[in-house]
Amino acid sequence: MAALRRGNLDRLIRRLATTGPGHRAELARATQVTRTTGSSLVNELLQRGVVIELPRTPDADQGGHVDGRAGATVQLSDRLWTAGIETTLDTISASVRTATGATMGTASTTVNPEDGWEVRRDAALSLLNELLADERSAGVRLLGLGIGVPGQVAPDGQVTGALADQPWSGVNVREVMEAETGVPVLVDNNVRMETFAESRWGAGRGCSNVLYAHAASGIAVGMVIDGELVRGHNGSAGEFGHLSIDVAGDQCACGNRGCLVLSAGRAAVMRSLERTWPESPTWEQVLTLAAAGDRAAAGAFHQAGDRLGMALAGLVNVVAPELVIIGGDMARAGEVLRDSVARRVHELALSTHRDVPVVLSELGGGPAVGASGAAAMVWSDPRTDRRIIDRLLS
Repeated sequence: MAALRRGNLDRLIRRLATTGPGHRAELARATQVTRTTGSSLVNELLQRGVVIELPRTPDADQGGHVDGRAGATVQLSDRLWTAGIETTLDTISASVRTATGATMGTASTTVNPEDGWEVRRDAALSLLNELLADERSAGVRLLGLGIGVPGQVAPDGQVTGALADQPWSGVNVREVMEAETGVPVLVDNNVRMETFAESRWGAGRGCSNVLYAHAASGIAVGMVIDGELVRGHNGSAGEFGHLSIDVAGDQCACGNRGCLVLSAGRAAVMRSLERTWPESPTWEQVLTLAAAGDRAAAGAFHQAGDRLGMALAGLVNVVAPELVIIGGDMARAGEVLRDSVARRVHELALSTHRDVPVVLSELGGGPAVGASGAAAMVWSDPRTDRRIIDRLLS
């Protein structure tokens, strides 16, 4: 009987975590128990501080009266929080959100590209402590932490496929961060975290098949196919920037020649402007100039977008998405980049895919978005959701 009740509590928590508040009768049906048992389960979770009951409000279908038959509406406690962190080459962002999906705080800091993983770990922990400092004294419980890092991440949290000079290469990020925080930690590729966020509450909401292209210092794609985030059998799916588009081209740090990132990434934009602007403008200056219509800056983004669109057209043929989203730091250039990508995709994709919309990220498509996605993914990923529920019921 204890195992049966534990299973029912598990299902009830998952129902509330995935679809939000519900009245007692509805939750009993979803958990496939009687109303009496369902009410008993809710009462236990109330005693544990896992759920709260919302004040009853008049129902328009009942002539403005409260429908007492359904029971009170129940939701997960707003004192149950998860956190997310995303690390990129030069930025670390953190986000904390309630179990009901409300973002309670965000913070970011910069790091040097040469900084090792220990520096990045300490910076991430500092941001997390900053966001949680006042809340822990108010009874907030941190249930889990999601972390997005560059590179290919094995299911156990080991960064296995990053280039040797990347900070997290060879590090088991899950083990490191669980030792520091004492909560279940989910680690995944940073672009996959951004894809999760964009597909849930950004430009891709309501779509079951989404292609998210992150263009920045590196290029990667996140894919949602039939509603599922694609990771591949070893967590390495999405390394689009190392698609070789010119076997006789320049050598890439990965060892191949002519990789897409060499002609479509942020460095390619800056390199194309060296002859025009010998004084070497900053990236922020280039973005400002492109937005203002500067011919050279706009031309550099057009060229990068042209290459990116050519490569994406082939991928569109393969995965047949409903929508292509452009995110990452380069997406800040706006329509200058999107126009070039869309033109090439619509020109080169098969006729069955030439009407696929190509849009800019609604959420901004950077580290802050990935951190938010990481905080939410902790609840839905099988690598951590079971452990979170175990903590709630222990």
